[in-house]
Amino acid sequence: MRPAFARFEFPPALAAEPAPGWPLAALAQHAALTQLRRLLSLRDDACNGEADAIRRLRVAARRLRTALATFAALWSRERVRDARRALRALTDALGRDRDREVLLDTVEHALEGRNAGASAEAARTVIAHARGAVQPAVAKGLATFEHGGWPAQLLTWLGTEPLDLWQFVASTEGDPAVTSARSELVAHLAPRIDALWAHADAVLDPLAVNPLHELRIATKRLRYAMEWFAACFGTALPPLLAELVRIQDDLGAIHDLDVGVGLLRSDLRDALRAVRSRRRALDRLPPATSELAAQAEALARELRDGAPAGLLELITLLVERRRRAHAEFALAWAESERSGLRARLHAACVAAS
Repeated sequence: MRPAFARFEFPPALAAEPAPGWPLAALAQHAALTQLRRLLSLRDDACNGEADAIRRLRVAARRLRTALATFAALWSRERVRDARRALRALTDALGRDRDREVLLDTVEHALEGRNAGASAEAARTVIAHARGAVQPAVAKGLATFEHGGWPAQLLTWLGTEPLDLWQFVASTEGDPAVTSARSELVAHLAPRIDALWAHADAVLDPLAVNPLHELRIATKRLRYAMEWFAACFGTALPPLLAELVRIQDDLGAIHDLDVGVGLLRSDLRDALRAVRSRRRALDRLPPATSELAAQAEALARELRDGAPAGLLELITLLVERRRRAHAEFALAWAESERSGLRARLHAACVAAS
């Protein structure tokens, strides 16, 4: 059932661009509330099944979750933990739809220009049906988040703690008694840089699925954090962000193919289960009957032109695309290493502080 979404007003401070001298707390609350506002603005379209809205809402929820982790010291541990769990449940619900949508798009591109036979079309039908089957999870996830009172709780909490953003004005900028965003930049970003390179050994191993996924997450967290401190960097930030976005996008493409292959294998298991059921049905028919011959012929067509053969073909195509994607990423990463990206990121943080 579609939830009734509550509407909210946000603190006027969100209209201002954060400044380097802002209190760290104000910067953190501004970053978190900006993502909460974006999340809430997309609920209706996401509930209607619009793929782009689902994707953008999931990104906003993920960024909000990362902001709560990045600035967790500003709030109570229990409150951060419970909010992150609620956001994780929401992103998981949205993620199932997103993964199916990406797989469907990937399959369309993989078959583009190919002479797709009956088995490929049958596989495409199976994949499209599976995507439709997970769409109700989006509305359910949004309803759970709404009925749990999280929109109001997060707005109330993040709007008033530790600072009351409803009363916040930029005149606090430059107050020596206030811990500024600029003064805390290195403490927040340097560990994120080092966390990214802690996973760098995975780059050369194409089979390191989980470590490559962790490398992608670490890149994303660093990128988000640098964006929140953007006012401190000035013109030095865009080229660095562009490099991080490229790394994140390359790793994201690899991850999408890993997830896609997993979904195809799941669909193949289901398709083969149906084939096995039809094969067992042959055993129950008397020999030398026309019905047995007809069902045997139908099963032969299914094995030749049905979904299992098409799914196996798609698995082969996606595995090859994944191999190429990893090889290209490894070369791009080597170039980033030669250019001293890690040192340049640390140097930029020191200069911005």
